[in-house]
Amino acid sequence: MGVVIATTCARCGSSRDAGAGLCAACDDRAPLRYYAEYGKRYAARDLDAFMELFADGWTMVIRSAGAAIETIDVATCRAWTASVYAVSPDVRFAIDEVLACDERVLAMRASYHGQGPGGRGEFAYVAGFVTVVERGHSMHTEQFEYDDDAAMLARYTELTRG
Repeated sequence: MGVVIATTCARCGSSRDAGAGLCAACDDRAPLRYYAEYGKRYAARDLDAFMELFADGWTMVIRSAGAAIETIDVATCRAWTASVYAVSPDVRFAIDEVLACDERVLAMRASYHGQGPGGRGEFAYVAGFVTVVERGHSMHTEQFEYDDDAAMLARYTELTRG
């Protein structure tokens, strides 16, 4: 399964894979193309191919309410992804809502859904993200609480100012 965005595409009318007015297939902005590929590679469970999407020097800043800010690097992302693949036979990524997007930066709500070991139980991990994409690679990501639109949009604005 690729990227799933839950609205209706203004161009093709698809109610699946649509967001910010256009589905991933109809919207050619670089961050949405990136996340379409991200979703495909994540679902394919090919860790090496998935990790090729991250630029050398990539970092993610985790901004959780009431917790210290934490920064992770590519090696940590790889280890976390491998651990999820090890326990979930069907984990998948979905964009739930695009808050803002230009040719380089995306602010969104996203989720990961799957089943636990042996197909027992279901889980969901939800968060907000602001990602900078250049030359088909994620350069930097910041993670926020899922519903913290104000913080995500403020960071998006900072990153998109000339």
